[in-house]
Amino acid sequence: MSLIHPACDTRHIIQRAMKSKTLGTLAKEEEMAELLRTSNTSIVYHTKPTPPHKRILLTKEDLQNFKYLIKGKSNDEIFNTLGIRVEYNENGSKSISHYSWPFNSFSFSAAGIDEEKLLEGVTEIQGYCDLTGSKLENLCSVKRIRGDLVIPLFTKLKDLSGVEQIDRNIICSAENIEDTKDVIKKLNINPQALKNGVVTTKPWGIYTGEFYSLPQQQTEQLNKIQAEASYK
Repeated sequence: MSLIHPACDTRHIIQRAMKSKTLGTLAKEEEMAELLRTSNTSIVYHTKPTPPHKRILLTKEDLQNFKYLIKGKSNDEIFNTLGIRVEYNENGSKSISHYSWPFNSFSFSAAGIDEEKLLEGVTEIQGYCDLTGSKLENLCSVKRIRGDLVIPLFTKLKDLSGVEQIDRNIICSAENIEDTKDVIKKLNINPQALKNGVVTTKPWGIYTGEFYSLPQQQTEQLNKIQAEASYK
């Protein structure tokens, strides 16, 4: 059993924040609590990430407003503001609905969010994990990702060996499979982690059809790539 925190409609809350000149009313605890209480977004673990061009574009002024909005908030409150639903497991660990920076500009760190602190105690991501706009070098305590894992071409990631299971696909925002291989090689992915998915390119729009890890041969392919990388 888990205790589920109410989800929120990210776009609804953030658009109101961005339209507000002073955040005078939005900053009130009563109104924020009401927004969180009345917004309900169900978790669908296979929901695909939002393409960058469909995300909200922040200006510098918007960013300052957003930083003000989350100032002094707990990790769970920041998750809620970002539209990320939080569940508490019986052992005290957390599961979150997905992980993503919902804007088409700046990053978690630009908003003053320490991602390592934000992910403290999170062991499972129930949907996709899109690391666009993230400066994480690893996924901290996260052990399982039930949706797609999206890795940008210029990722800050250095090590994914701590992730024990990825239920769907690893998708790199590269133009070709060779660039994707170069990104994946350095991450120390456990070959047993990729259960049913493939490693492919281009998360936004039509997939290229290029991949190098079919379900029946994923272990051999990842082992080969990691072996090659170890001799470079």
